[in-house]
Amino acid sequence: MRKEKVMNYIKSKFKLVIPIFTIMVLILGNCSQAQNSSDDSELDNKVKAFLDSHSGDWYDMNIPASDGKLMYDIITKNDYTSALEIGTSTGHSSIWIAWALSKTGGKLITIEIDESRHKEAVSNIQTNAYLSNGVTISTGDPIGGLTEGEI
Repeated sequence: MRKEKVMNYIKSKFKLVIPIFTIMVLILGNCSQAQNSSDDSELDNKVKAFLDSHSGDWYDMNIPASDGKLMYDIITKNDYTSALEIGTSTGHSSIWIAWALSKTGGKLITIEIDESRHKEAVSNIQTNAYLSNGVTISTGDPIGGLTEGEI
C-alpha cells in the first residue's frame, strides 16, 4: 500500500509515468568517444525511424515517448557518459538512453529479469534501432546475481 501511495505522489508531482521496476542511474563523466557527424546523422535517422514506426507498439512497463525524450535531453545536455537501467522491459527506454549516450561516447548497462522481455529488448536495441555499440544488456535478478551478455 505504501509503494502505491509513493508512486501516486511521484506521478502527481512530476507528471511522469515511472515503471516500478525501472531505475536509471546516470554518472556524470567526460565526453570521450562521441561519434562523428555523418555517423550521428545516419544513426539519428535510423533510431527516429524505428521509434516513429513503433510509436503505438510500446506497452507493459515501457515509458511514454515524452519521458524518453526527456531522458535523452537530460543525458545530452549534461554530457552524461554512463547509465545503469534496472528493468529493461522490451527496450523502449534503453533505446532513448543508448541513443543519447551515443552522442556523448557513453555506455549503457541495462538489466531485465524476464527472459522473453530480454530477448525482445535485444532485438529492438541491436537489430531494429542499431544501437549495439556501448550497450550491455543482461538478464537475471539484479539483486541476486546476473547472467551477462553483451550485444
